[in-house]
Amino acid sequence: CAWLASMAAIAFTLASACLVLLPGLSPRTHARLPSSSLRMVALAEPAAGAKPRSRGAGQRERVSTTSLPLRIDGAWYDLSSYADEHPGGRWLLEYARGRDVTALFHAIHMKNSKLATAALSRLPRLESESLPQPSRPCPFPSEQASEGTLQGPYVLAGLDGKPVPEAPPLPPIESELRRDLAEMLRREFPTPASSKASAAHWARTIAALVGTVACWAGWVQGSALACLLLPFVHWVLIAHTVHEATHGNLHTDPRINFWAQFTSHPICFNVFVWIPQHLLSHH
Repeated sequence: CAWLASMAAIAFTLASACLVLLPGLSPRTHARLPSSSLRMVALAEPAAGAKPRSRGAGQRERVSTTSLPLRIDGAWYDLSSYADEHPGGRWLLEYARGRDVTALFHAIHMKNSKLATAALSRLPRLESESLPQPSRPCPFPSEQASEGTLQGPYVLAGLDGKPVPEAPPLPPIESELRRDLAEMLRREFPTPASSKASAAHWARTIAALVGTVACWAGWVQGSALACLLLPFVHWVLIAHTVHEATHGNLHTDPRINFWAQFTSHPICFNVFVWIPQHLLSHH
């Protein structure tokens, strides 16, 4: 029974990766994006000089089936034309589709906030009235798909019967502490690569990966020692990969970050739960 359960967990991991990659089956199913827009990506700082393709600063449009709407500082923006050029990539932007990410935007882009704000100002805006909202708070993904709706600006808002607030309940973002921290980040990490995993980090990661694979092989063969070591060795691998990968901070290549997130499967946690809870809510 344990063997069958583990095989089912591994199959779930592989199926999860396929769901993210295949058109019409990923978390963006409800937006019905074409396969041409399914390139992988993660939230990260925009590269110096990066210019999003724009239809004109401040231009407002109605939502189309290929738009990628995000709400920042009270305004809705369409990131569909820029997501594939975003240095971190598209895939974590897709997790935030249809939500208010004001706090996350300012937290992630603290180091180069002026550059990020300038890039944002060049993106086309969307009329809030054109955004299809679900018929009830927090519907299942299948309901969103059938309704063609988005998650809504505040995922947990409205559950108590009260109307969704016009602006997220955030404390003041700008402060002396934030400015000092941003200056420290610019000083300690002058380039995008300087904040990513070091060679020593990758050496430990590879060692943990080899150990994890060896433990799984021993488990298949019925080794009691492998069964005992597997959770601990696998945790060491996860500790070196998932958190940084889902923050777009493990490697400069978003494809590596994308695949590294799945090292949490099958025995630690589900990244499709981790990202909404940790990134979209906690951060």
